[in-house]
Amino acid sequence: GVFTLDSLAFTLYGGRQRGAVTVDLSRDVPAYTIRTTITGLDVNRALAATVNMPNVLLGTGAASGTVTGSGSTADVIERSLAGNLKLELRNGTLKNYPLLANVNQLLGITGGTGSDTRFESLTATAVIGRGRAEVPDLALQAGELRMLGRGTVKFDRMVDFRLHAILSGEKSQQFAQRLRPVGLARDAKGQIDIPITVRGSAMAPTTRVEVGTYAKQRVREEIESGLLKLFDKDRP
Repeated sequence: GVFTLDSLAFTLYGGRQRGAVTVDLSRDVPAYTIRTTITGLDVNRALAATVNMPNVLLGTGAASGTVTGSGSTADVIERSLAGNLKLELRNGTLKNYPLLANVNQLLGITGGTGSDTRFESLTATAVIGRGRAEVPDLALQAGELRMLGRGTVKFDRMVDFRLHAILSGEKSQQFAQRLRPVGLARDAKGQIDIPITVRGSAMAPTTRVEVGTYAKQRVREEIESGLLKLFDKDRP
């Protein structure tokens, strides 16, 4: 009652897939296991065809992992999906997307024009289950900017990410004075850590630079410094 294709190879959105597919028909509800390795994938074509998100992410990508599911209809199978995927994209572009655009427009630290942002690499692991993909290790490199963080992508295309845009090199020196009034300063390594949250629809999420925590810390430090000076002044 178990049907297996191993190995299974075909072209997929400009790339090539190799792996295996197993269908267990011995159960009341069919169960599926897919083991895949994809290289040379046209990410824009894949996103447009599978989740109706065209012209958001451009570049050539790779993916590998194992996904399981069960059911007899597409909706039921989607809700049952579970597994892990490793994703990698090189020399890509985020188009019309605020994930980096707001930071980029403020600082001008990466390539691209308008709301488009070019980057050298984007890697992530997707842990699939319960109608969502948990991403514990998003990492993006764009010029002197690194974007690190974690978040969730639901199958209904809602996202919730907490990220850190880490600015280093000459750009961190150039913008240190500009960012200090909002509580952001260079650390011991000469880097500036800009906290960002991304929430809402994957097509048009709300991006927010979270400087409140840093500003509060700065005020607290100034108060403590003032108290210490006052105590020192009153000492005999």
